[in-house]
Amino acid sequence: MERIIELRWHDPFELIYNAAPSTSLSVVTGEAAGMRVATMKWGLIPGWWRQQKPPKLTINARFEDAHDKPMWQAAFRGSRCLVPAIGWYEWSTEGRVDTRTGEVAEVRQPYFIHLEGLAPLCFAGLWSRWSPDRNAEPLLTFSILTRPPSPALSRLHDRMPVVLPESAYEEWLAPGDQDLESVRQLVRTRAADDFLAYPVGTYVNNPKNQGPECVAPLPPATTNTK
Repeated sequence: MERIIELRWHDPFELIYNAAPSTSLSVVTGEAAGMRVATMKWGLIPGWWRQQKPPKLTINARFEDAHDKPMWQAAFRGSRCLVPAIGWYEWSTEGRVDTRTGEVAEVRQPYFIHLEGLAPLCFAGLWSRWSPDRNAEPLLTFSILTRPPSPALSRLHDRMPVVLPESAYEEWLAPGDQDLESVRQLVRTRAADDFLAYPVGTYVNNPKNQGPECVAPLPPATTNTK
């Protein structure tokens, strides 16, 4: 896995600071010969989908019931993946004092959530191969699994991505693994919990914006809240 991570974080053409739904990203899948990196669109379309328009709200799947839901069931059984990243964003509604008037106004403050030292991480995901018809080129799509937040992040959001440690990658990606309970137990017992968060600027609010500015910490003076 180290070689894949090196490719992802040190190639300037691959580094994406502000991924949004429908963005094409590098995703790691498991095959009999080992791990494989493929480019996939964020927003899963299951193989059985027959409408021209893709389904809505499929960028994330709830870990608690994904194994039972038609939208995710087949992928959870046999098409699991890893989505490399250095972190993710959440928005918190906070009060901020206007220095000119002294009034407090509510703002949506973005936070960047990450591991110590911005260490690379991988989200647990599901992927699918879909074609609108027999003659069309297959489209690869993926979704990220979510879970209830760790205590440190509960103030920011009521969900968080499932992040797996490197020691769990091979088991999560194992092709054709039909033992759903062992897969679910893997997430319950080994998903990472130890994250840090700091406020960043509203530059990240526009998905067209990219670059290190997206993850630049705000100066302390700009983060006063009630």
